[in-house]
Amino acid sequence: MSRTGILPRIEVRLISEPADCDRCVSVYREVFGLAPSDGSLNARLLTALGRNSGMVVGAFVGGTRGVVPPGQHSHAELVGFALSFLARQDDGRLYQYSQTAAVLPAWQGQSVGRAMKFGQRSAALEAGIDLVRWTFDPLRSVNAHFNLDVLGASVTSLARDFYGPMAAPDDRGEPTDRFVVDWELLRPAVAARAVARPGGPTCERGPVSIAPGELRATADSALLGLPADWRRFRSSSPATAGRLRDRILGHAQELLNAGLVAVSCRRLDRDTAVYRFTREGRP
Repeated sequence: MSRTGILPRIEVRLISEPADCDRCVSVYREVFGLAPSDGSLNARLLTALGRNSGMVVGAFVGGTRGVVPPGQHSHAELVGFALSFLARQDDGRLYQYSQTAAVLPAWQGQSVGRAMKFGQRSAALEAGIDLVRWTFDPLRSVNAHFNLDVLGASVTSLARDFYGPMAAPDDRGEPTDRFVVDWELLRPAVAARAVARPGGPTCERGPVSIAPGELRATADSALLGLPADWRRFRSSSPATAGRLRDRILGHAQELLNAGLVAVSCRRLDRDTAVYRFTREGRP
């Protein structure tokens, strides 16, 4: 929500022009704290991907709300983008792998990311693709809540140390463990979220009490506690952070191996969040 209490006007559209792609690189550097000499992303790569089965979805403010059809551009400020490319499962199913998504810090928390991701959904469906996949750090509860509760995606697997030592600044000093997210674009729960109003509760409803690292499981569902703010916890308890990470991810791996998927992550209080795993959430 903006400072005035009014959500900004957000324009979402596919982009492939070099000038727009160069603006995406600037956003990327600001969000991830990268120096201009860092070669993680460049306009030539974005332009090539956007014109060859990849998708670069830009979020602009100052234009018309919603997804703008190709060719109908407005003069607006780029405040975020999502990059994905075409991939294929072993069974031949095609999907878009969403490599990165970034929103300028000044525009975070104002539904820009939500509009951008649902713009990505619309573009994928238009191209005949009904699955988008990406990864995120399991210990980042805010990202988990957005992916699972806001978008309606599900965690289907865990990749330990996904990027190896090639860590972004936020990951330095930690293994790059990642949950793999499947966003089944035609699931009724996802379609309903696409047309719902932004906002809604972010805290767990009902009487739940669980500690970070604690697991409570039945045959068909489970709760798994984690720190609500991993960066703060890691800073205040560096001696125990590594052991807690391993405990949480060990429990998560057990649940995923048993056929459950993570479908929600909500904050309980200032210090604790909780994942919900269920068997029914698997597509």
